[in-house]
Order: sequence, then structure tokens, then C-alpha cells
Amino acid sequence: MCILYLAAFDELKEANPSGRFWLKLDATDINKALTESMKGVWNGDVDLGDGKLQELREEYDNRVHQVGSLAGLESCVELEAGWKQWIDELDVDGVPR
Repeated sequence: MCILYLAAFDELKEANPSGRFWLKLDATDINKALTESMKGVWNGDVDLGDGKLQELREEYDNRVHQVGSLAGLESCVELEAGWKQWIDELDVDGVPR
């Protein structure tokens, strides 16, 4: 652990010796991944102003739409082509099978 962090913890302890402190460790922002909330709320990702957040959102929305559109296909040929396209895109993303 970095000495700077230890110094900060020492100051907290000195300021409030009987206090309780919670540390929240969250490394999800390090990984490029998306998770859909049950309420459909999009939050938790920092917008750095470089357009990446909007790009990820558009890619995510397109994927959700693509998967949803598979349900509307009527023929086995269309369904097979849709699944193959979806699997190819997952391969491009590096998702293991």
C-alpha cells in the first residue's frame, strides 16, 4: 500500500479515534464492460469528454437491439444468419465461447 494512503488513514484515525470508516474498493471502471441495470438506468461510467462513453452507449444499444430483433425473425434461415452475425461480433470482441 502506498505511503500516501497510510498517512491519510493515520490522519483519519487521529481526527476521530473512535470513528468507523468504510473503504469502498471498486475496480469496475478499469475494465471496459457494460452491465444493464434492471431499471434501465445508465450510470457509473465517467464521461471524460473524449466521446468514448457515447461510443460505448451506442454500441451497447445496437447490441441490445440486435439481440431483440432475433426474436422477430420468422424463418430458420434468417434466424441462423442473425445468430452467425451476432457470434461473429462476439468473436471480434474477444468473448470466449
